[in-house]
Amino acid sequence: MKPFLVVVGALAVCASAAQLAAQTIAPTVGRPLSPYATRRVLVIPTHYLRTDDSLGWAGQITDRKAFLDDVDGEIAFALRNRDRIGRMWVFPHQLAEVARRNAPYAPDVYDLAAEWLRPPMKSVPDMVPEPLASQLRTLVAFEDDCRYVLFPIEVRFVGAGPGEERAVVRMVMFDARQERIVWMGDVASEPAAKFSRGLAASFAEHLADLVSAP
Repeated sequence: MKPFLVVVGALAVCASAAQLAAQTIAPTVGRPLSPYATRRVLVIPTHYLRTDDSLGWAGQITDRKAFLDDVDGEIAFALRNRDRIGRMWVFPHQLAEVARRNAPYAPDVYDLAAEWLRPPMKSVPDMVPEPLASQLRTLVAFEDDCRYVLFPIEVRFVGAGPGEERAVVRMVMFDARQERIVWMGDVASEPAAKFSRGLAASFAEHLADLVSAP
């Protein structure tokens, strides 16, 4: 099964508001994140949950933090099962421990200044603004030979046909040293007729497919 993705920016190229408004979810072509499979990458904890879906699935989530932790766990599980990624990437719970050990110098990895990255975005900036730029630079400095950060920004549920929705996650890859967005996209689960924790696992497998073959 091909992963579903809509790319909203790549290689720090700005997109117009009209282009962003016209995005639809479609099968991805190739593996746009494959160049990072053998690089050191920090994966930030998923930050936000949108609550305005038409079927009310988000309203069934009584513990937002636990749900987002599940998403982080599924991301780690899916990527660790791909060749070499598990040895190179630092996943959310690991990163939280790194930040804890380096307090008070490290930012709170569960509360970074990422609100402006929630969809819809009017444009993709040439440079990452402060304070997020400094927060990401600080985090990569704690890991040897690291400059890239993958950030799951927001989970939302979108219609996928009559009585069906998908879980869609806005993903952003940063070059923290150059303070630039190098890739951005929305990665979706398979459509489903009811809310379940399996949506997070489906999305995570599609994300892993963008990095490496099973």
